[in-house]
Amino acid sequence: MGSSPNTYRATLIAFLDVSGLKEAVQKSLNKPKLAKEIESMLLGLQDRCTKLNKDPQWGPKIPDLKARAFSDSIILTCPVDSNDSTVLDNALRKIAVISSAFQMEVALHDFFIRGAITVGLHCDRADVFFGPALIEAYEAERQLANWFRVIVLPKALDLRAHGRHPYLITDNAGITYIDYLLLCTASLLFQSNDPKYKQAGLHPYSWLSLMEGHKTALERVVRTLNIDSPQFLITLSKYHSLAHYHNRCLRQILQGGKDFPLTELLELILSRQKGMTKNRMDKEISEWTHFHSDMQERQKNCLIDTRTIFAPLRRRGSRRNI
Repeated sequence: MGSSPNTYRATLIAFLDVSGLKEAVQKSLNKPKLAKEIESMLLGLQDRCTKLNKDPQWGPKIPDLKARAFSDSIILTCPVDSNDSTVLDNALRKIAVISSAFQMEVALHDFFIRGAITVGLHCDRADVFFGPALIEAYEAERQLANWFRVIVLPKALDLRAHGRHPYLITDNAGITYIDYLLLCTASLLFQSNDPKYKQAGLHPYSWLSLMEGHKTALERVVRTLNIDSPQFLITLSKYHSLAHYHNRCLRQILQGGKDFPLTELLELILSRQKGMTKNRMDKEISEWTHFHSDMQERQKNCLIDTRTIFAPLRRRGSRRNI
């Protein structure tokens, strides 16, 4: 990948569009609490990048991840001018972890994200950022993402090392996207086993609260959609796809089992923890994959009843457009 050494650099880049943020910013002019909420979300993203860059589990070879916010858009960048397949693979996981955490955080504030990740030439300095990779990610978000998900373009997928990547999903059209609910669930489960988080009151069942919050936010936003908008049915279909994804992830967690992707993800996380033996890893995974047996009813209540939520609105929208 040739470039001018003074301008472009090979970079993994994510373009994220936060749905509803423009409207929220306008409302925040008369609502100081809302303005503070938006500021906190965006600063929180910067803080996550800083913490992740300092986390020793990623190793010293992986360049720092940067986040920039403007209007209702977020740009994540990570230089990848390396021939080390492990470094490149970790860079992709790193940007997936950050984007997933941000997707979940904004979702709990009634904002949902569409985005795209690619790799290519990019200029990113303190005062300016531009390049063909940013344009490609921007256009892919608009044309291919379709609903509230962050897709990964083939060029970025080529950064993966050999082996399965359970945090990625490929749909029937061949489009790959980040399984952000799975990543956030695995992160909470992992943290709940850490003594310092246990002392802070983080419980292994915290992921259920997360899924409940995600469900509630999605249903709340759907109920407030403007049925008079010319784009109403298109917008409704995007939330319908998101609801199906939510239910798909939850059903995977409900079924559990050795082949459940969460097991692979936990193995990946645990293998990077210092002092983790195979026996301890097997024990931790066994506990995590069977802990849900006494929580079946609450887990089922996290499912979204798409017929109840979407069917009435779809009928009203169809009549409105006749």
